Amino acid sequence: MTEMETTSPPTTYLPDGSGGCRPAPLVLTESELITMLRLDEPGGPVKPAETIRRYRDKGLLRGCKVGRVIVYPLDEIRRFLQVKVASDNRN
Repeated sequence: MTEMETTSPPTTYLPDGSGGCRPAPLVLTESELITMLRLDEPGGPVKPAETIRRYRDKGLLRGCKVGRVIVYPLDEIRRFLQVKVASDNRN
């Protein structure tokens, strides 16, 4: 495979707040992650930020601190979802 034939991961999109979508950044803030995982929608957890923190505290979702903010790399979010789907499908 040559350099030109390499494949890139599929583009991930986030709602843009006006009914459309925009490409997700390479790192997401907690609020962007909550939106991406749809934790803020009706029927989701009452406190979505606590859900994210619980996943992080259990070591299921890894973030990194940049300045005063914890951000979540998009590749890590994809990994987390693959593991979660596989785990949920076994139960």
